[in-house]
Order: sequence, then C-alpha cells, then structure tokens
Amino acid sequence: MQKNLTTRSVIIVVTILLCVYGIIGFPTSKTELIDHVKSNIRLGLDLKGGSRLVMEVQVQDAVKGDAQQTLERLQPSSSPSSGTARTSANRSPWMTPTR
Repeated sequence: MQKNLTTRSVIIVVTILLCVYGIIGFPTSKTELIDHVKSNIRLGLDLKGGSRLVMEVQVQDAVKGDAQQTLERLQPSSSPSSGTARTSANRSPWMTPTR
C-alpha cells in the first residue's frame, strides 16, 4: 500500500514539474521569468474583466405571466364524463384573464 502511494506521489510531482517547465521554461533571471509567463499564459475575456452581463426583468410582463399561470392552475379542468365543458360564459368574472 505504501509503495503504491509513493509511486502515485512521484508521478504527480513529476507531472506538475513538467507542466510548469512547459509554461515558463527554465528562466535565468526574474525578467526572463516574467516574459515567459506573459507570453505563455493568456487570460480569457472573462478574466481580463472585459465581459459584462446585465439582466433586466420586465416587471409588468412577469406579473401578468405569473397571474395567468395561477389562473390556469386554479381553473377546474373539464372532464369528458361530465359532458359539460366550461366556457367563458359560465366562468366567474374574477377568473377571466385580462390582457
């Protein structure tokens, strides 16, 4: 068990070192290190701060839609066995949707 853990740890460390070497190389000075990092790592638009998302809600339309859904849920459905279907004539006035 210990041998398996040691092998995995060595593989992980070697992989990380190879990735870091691939990104920044083997710099000889601090300025060369900074140049390697700037040339090999490119930030996307979201990390540069260049994206902006604004969401707006049309309150009037949202309230109307919510009221319409509530009315539809409250209206009893007509069953084929009863033989009578609800029409707009026999609905109560408060259940009539307004547009």
